Amino acid sequence: MLSTELAMDSAERHESTPQITDAPAPFNKSTADIILRSSDLVDFRVRRAILAEVSPVFDTMSTLPQPTRGGRITVTRDGLPVIALEESSETLETILRFCYPLLPQPTIHGVERLYSVTKAVKKYAMDEVLPLVHTQLHSIAEEEPLRVYVFAIREGWEAEARLAARSSLSRDVHDLAWVPELKEISASAYHHLLDFHHRCCIAAKDVTTEYDRWITDSKVWGWFTIVNHDCHDCEKQYTRLWREVTRPRVKVGASQWWIDHMSRIADIMGTTPSMKKLLDQEIVDQTLVEASACSECRKSAPAQMRAFVKLHAAQVDEEISKVILKID
Repeated sequence: MLSTELAMDSAERHESTPQITDAPAPFNKSTADIILRSSDLVDFRVRRAILAEVSPVFDTMSTLPQPTRGGRITVTRDGLPVIALEESSETLETILRFCYPLLPQPTIHGVERLYSVTKAVKKYAMDEVLPLVHTQLHSIAEEEPLRVYVFAIREGWEAEARLAARSSLSRDVHDLAWVPELKEISASAYHHLLDFHHRCCIAAKDVTTEYDRWITDSKVWGWFTIVNHDCHDCEKQYTRLWREVTRPRVKVGASQWWIDHMSRIADIMGTTPSMKKLLDQEIVDQTLVEASACSECRKSAPAQMRAFVKLHAAQVDEEISKVILKID
């Protein structure tokens, strides 16, 4: 009976003891000369020389004895000194992959990981790694533009703040209303983002409604025609007096389906002025369904609309590029 109780007590103590695990390759090699232990007890076997090249903090740290929680000198494992760090294994693996020259660069997923990786990179003075972190901001900003904008403003990264502001254009301004991190920047910085979004909406909508500014020859596109020149099944409406390349001024009509398309796009640009929205295949498909009602337009509309949407998107992008985000 006593032996059973002792065995159960031993098993319970064993289960309650935190288990140390090894990191995946290449941080499990026997050629390592030091071990970095993450806060969640994952051991990374690394080379001092590599760490010293990218981090003066690690270079110094690797020569110092590390106290354990009990106040004793750092334990060793397999004869290697173990340095206990505050970072999680996910964060530690990410920054180490940036350090090792022959490894593919890691991908930073999400703002939370961006925060933790940036904090660690700055903490260990990895000046050469920080630009590599910056290169991954674009994909993260696409997913969470406001949080990345706040983070960039807080860090003083102007280029990255502008990138995040540009990414925010694919969202309605009401979707940029709140994230917890907003309290970390000034009201002025937040106002500048909303003002930028508003001015981009105006620019993009103007391009869409004033299309005669950049369509220099309406005869290129099948949905335009001189007024009173019918397109068989397709109802045409007078749109405006048009200054053509080959004529000083002519009256031009356009197919109703194209007018409806531009009206829809103008509404979209008034809230989400992004090329991504302009190139949305669902919107183009809806327009082509409407164009197919005309026996003439259904022949030329698919190829012409693909070309037109790209031209339109390029014009919107050009005008938006002229809108400058104010940064205090």
